[in-house]
Amino acid sequence: KEMTKRKKNILLIIFIFPITIIIGMLYFVKLGGYFILNKAETGVYINDIKNSPELPNRFYEIYNIIYPDALDNNAWEHFLNKTLEKNDSPCACEKVISISWYPLHTKTSEVILLTSLTEDYASQKECLRYYASKFVFPNKIIGVRNAAVQYFHKQIYFLSDSEFTELILIMKNPFIYNKKRYPNRVRADINNILKKLHNS
Repeated sequence: KEMTKRKKNILLIIFIFPITIIIGMLYFVKLGGYFILNKAETGVYINDIKNSPELPNRFYEIYNIIYPDALDNNAWEHFLNKTLEKNDSPCACEKVISISWYPLHTKTSEVILLTSLTEDYASQKECLRYYASKFVFPNKIIGVRNAAVQYFHKQIYFLSDSEFTELILIMKNPFIYNKKRYPNRVRADINNILKKLHNS
């Protein structure tokens, strides 16, 4: 009986120990960002995201064509999709970290923890809005609104579907989607995305 009881206790410990470790890791990921930023820094940071200027609905619609489900998934779902190679849709809240905290917090562990913190307060859509307002386009043009004026001589709300698409593709990869260097590739990809948009 004593041996049986001891075996049960050992099995219980073997079963509980990994579960405790996993739960501890999840709590660390969830709360770790609060040890990186203090309360004041967190408040200013989240306030900047929340108060970033709104984007036209068409921008989000086209973004969702280029990156399916990107605005519906959370950071964990993005991570799993990349790990399983389901798609390469970026996590907007992760992108925000590179814009807001470079070069202070660039370690992978810091990015993960700060992304989790960001998602406690902001949606993927709000993160994208902020990221688009801070993204540095070629020729040091800051933000998608300024890019609309510089590239197309229009305010962002008056852009065509093709122009929205081009801006989002530049945000995806400014080198590959350089219209002056690769006009045929840029035009072909824009046309392909517009077909998907109009068939959706």
